[in-house]
Amino acid sequence: VLSLIAQLSISSPSAQLIQSLVVHLDDAEWHVKQATCEALQAFGEKAASDDVINKLILALDDGNASVRGSACDALGRMGKKAAIE
Repeated sequence: VLSLIAQLSISSPSAQLIQSLVVHLDDAEWHVKQATCEALQAFGEKAASDDVINKLILALDDGNASVRGSACDALGRMGKKAAIE
């Protein structure tokens, strides 16, 4: 489901959808966290809340390189707001 969300062209993701995704950044499985980062990356600046940015910053320290890379990519897509956090 997370991979599907990342592929959808959602121009205005709801706060509820974004919050539903963010909880998966705490999942025990690396592939779930990676897919969550990819979905948040697809939303770019529209997903750039303080909570999302903080969770992605924590994911930069994940034990899995794919999760770290996806978190970095997601933060990059969030632009200026993520850069000043």
